[in-house]
Amino acid sequence: VLVVAGRAASLDMPPLCVTTQNAKHLSSVTVSGSILPIAAQCCTMSGACIRTPTGRTQDCLSGVPPRAHTYAEALRECAIRGMELCTSSCANSGCQYNNYPVWTRLPCPSPPPPSLQPPPQPPPSPLPPDPPPPSPLPPKPPPPS
Repeated sequence: VLVVAGRAASLDMPPLCVTTQNAKHLSSVTVSGSILPIAAQCCTMSGACIRTPTGRTQDCLSGVPPRAHTYAEALRECAIRGMELCTSSCANSGCQYNNYPVWTRLPCPSPPPPSLQPPPQPPPSPLPPDPPPPSPLPPKPPPPS
């Protein structure tokens, strides 16, 4: 699953691919030398981003500043409100999460598909030199009589 910057212009962080195994325990990441909690943000089923269901700072899903959430905790925060994790950052949606990483429900990008072309062949080995021509054989002696 992908963890993204709360707002790309505010946080210099490329998307981070988190494996299912690591998502069970990961709740913070190091960005530019600082350990930052991963915040939860939710989206309605129609895709509207929500960082605070009431619009009030005291009701921010992850608190202010955000508490660190594992993937399961972020899922639960959304599910109990009838929402789901978002497919992108909810930049500028409040709670000061622009400066923190946030969970998404996006899967990690797949590795590129295997090439359909045959793998390159090594260059051919140079041929060995031609053997020297056979030397003339001396004449055979006549058979004994």
